[in-house]
Amino acid sequence: MSNIILVDFLSRTDKKAPVKQSSYLGALRAISAHPSFDVDNSVAALRDATYAFVHWLEQKVSVDVRLPSIDTQTSMQISRLNFLKMCGGSSANVTL
Repeated sequence: MSNIILVDFLSRTDKKAPVKQSSYLGALRAISAHPSFDVDNSVAALRDATYAFVHWLEQKVSVDVRLPSIDTQTSMQISRLNFLKMCGGSSANVTL
């Protein structure tokens, strides 16, 4: 369940929306990089959390894979971003 919720951040905004189409996470990065209403650096927490999340998504992790049809078990290195996209069924090209 949590993988699917995380994939929501990677999904894209609607084509009909009055904003440029991008991933919600990409939009958060753009908003925090160029905020319209920043008072005394009030956007710092959002910016820091967004960049930390992006960094976490880009990290490579080892995933154990079991392929019973060929009687094989192995490990592969994959970024969390790609792993979440695979688990959540997202084929979107995501811009972080």
